[in-house]
Amino acid sequence: VTIFIMLLLADSCTPGLIASTWFLLSPFFLEALCCWPILSSCHPKVDPVDLMDTFTRIGFDPDTFNDETYATGCVICLSDFAASHDIVLAPCAAGRHVFHEQCLLGW
Repeated sequence: VTIFIMLLLADSCTPGLIASTWFLLSPFFLEALCCWPILSSCHPKVDPVDLMDTFTRIGFDPDTFNDETYATGCVICLSDFAASHDIVLAPCAAGRHVFHEQCLLGW
């Protein structure tokens, strides 16, 4: 993208350099234009509420919310977890990222 912008803004390049740059970059632009409809349809849009329903709910326990097993607070709103909060575990590889459910929905 940077090279494309520089090429459009170039005023001191020789015509041969501009032509060869277009020649070299054209396959990438064509691929992007041709594949975009295919790639965008491969990943259907998911409603965040439906996605959140698949996350694991975790009850608050001060022994596990100690910054070793799980964080003591939500990194979105920066407030500490409590027993009255709805806490969800994000399905990531680390398996330790917890958030308030409402914070994650709005994020």
